[in-house]
Amino acid sequence: MYDAESGSFFAPFIGGRIVNRYQQFADKALSRKESTVRFSIGLEESTDKRLECLATEMDVSKSALCSDLVRLGLDELEPFFKKPSDVVNNDSLPTTESYIDAFQHIRKHLTKGHTSMLSIMCEYPEKSFKASGLASAAGYKGYGGANLQLGRIGYLISEYLKCPIPKHSNGDDFYSALIVQWTRDTQDECWRCKLHPQVQEALSVVDLDV
Repeated sequence: MYDAESGSFFAPFIGGRIVNRYQQFADKALSRKESTVRFSIGLEESTDKRLECLATEMDVSKSALCSDLVRLGLDELEPFFKKPSDVVNNDSLPTTESYIDAFQHIRKHLTKGHTSMLSIMCEYPEKSFKASGLASAAGYKGYGGANLQLGRIGYLISEYLKCPIPKHSNGDDFYSALIVQWTRDTQDECWRCKLHPQVQEALSVVDLDV
């Protein structure tokens, strides 16, 4: 899972064991036999020492461990960056009351970028926004940042409500669709979004400084 505030990946611990893909990673490390491509990266000294210690504990090389960590990071991030592929039926979304409860719970985890995007969409509820426009309003470098952080908000809500997660057409989780309705603009062939009515109503009640 990606933490927007720290810029790092994390996973919850239960009974001293790492949950989800990190457990799978530890169980299946080095079990794949694929061709490799060499590349170099720069690491801070403290990070390199942590990598070396973990590799020693797992009895693998640093390069092999780094390769698996990169693969794991890609697996975790890709669903957040995927472009919309279909429209979500509003009937399957949480109620306004549920969104109010969720936003009250997660507001301490929302960043300035999150609230900036929510703010501009609240201000113009009938307008559909390109992700690049939301990124600019939030101070992100490109549309990918907006897609990622909308997904982050959706993830936080889904974790709190334990509600069904909308899916892309290929079955992957579509976290941002819990927050916004995506539609394809046939004129410029781009995707635009606006808040679901339930989310709009919830944000008019909850004080997120938006």
